[in-house]
Amino acid sequence: MHRFRSGIRHGLEGTLFSPSAVFPIKSTLRNPETITVGISQRVTPDITVHGGVEWETWSRLGEPVILGPIGPIGTQPFNWSDSFLYSLGAEYSYSPRWTFRAGLAYEESPVTDRTRGTRLPDNDRFWTSIGASFKWSEKLTVDVSYAHIAMRDARIAILPGHQDFVGLPFAANAHTKGEFISAALKYRWDNP
Repeated sequence: MHRFRSGIRHGLEGTLFSPSAVFPIKSTLRNPETITVGISQRVTPDITVHGGVEWETWSRLGEPVILGPIGPIGTQPFNWSDSFLYSLGAEYSYSPRWTFRAGLAYEESPVTDRTRGTRLPDNDRFWTSIGASFKWSEKLTVDVSYAHIAMRDARIAILPGHQDFVGLPFAANAHTKGEFISAALKYRWDNP
């Protein structure tokens, strides 16, 4: 399996309020392209394993220029790196009605120590997930899943030379994690 998702170019508009004036501003932001490559292999009649790699071109963000009424007034520095996500999972068909799934993934952050700031104290993360499907009928299936994301602690050090440094140094550590629970109903409109 392979998939390509093109980047999206966004036009942004807003208003800048300063002590002496209020004026319109605008900028352009381009989201990354994504390329995904995956493989699935049935190892027994009941067990299938899946592996995948995803590449996202976060370097496309760069440093968007912010335009005022008479020209550029600044930039919004991102300067992120391209990143990869590596995943491995398995699916077990317990019965004609029940299917169980589990997976692991490692996702590189596009934010590096050099570009990490307080806006997004992102870092590399590990994903673990489990899920199940129950085939209620030939047309209706119920899916449930749980995912846990453990992110490496992110050290923020905005010192002279950092793109966000504006005169005062700032240092901190960010500890982040995520828990996701989802449920879905799938209904087939055709005749299976």
